[in-house]
Amino acid sequence: MGLSELAFNALSPAEQAERRAHVTAAYQRAGADYILQSMAELPALLDQINQPVATDH
Repeated sequence: MGLSELAFNALSPAEQAERRAHVTAAYQRAGADYILQSMAELPALLDQINQPVATDH
């Protein structure tokens, strides 16, 4: 996004949402497997990624 935390927090909620949507779309076009909206989402994503893969025997 190219903004410091201070600069991002100075944006209105609508501007923050617009910036997030723009960055999310760019990462989706680039083929990102995962896109986090904040670092607070990281622990849950790591738990999900680290789950054993179910196999049918």
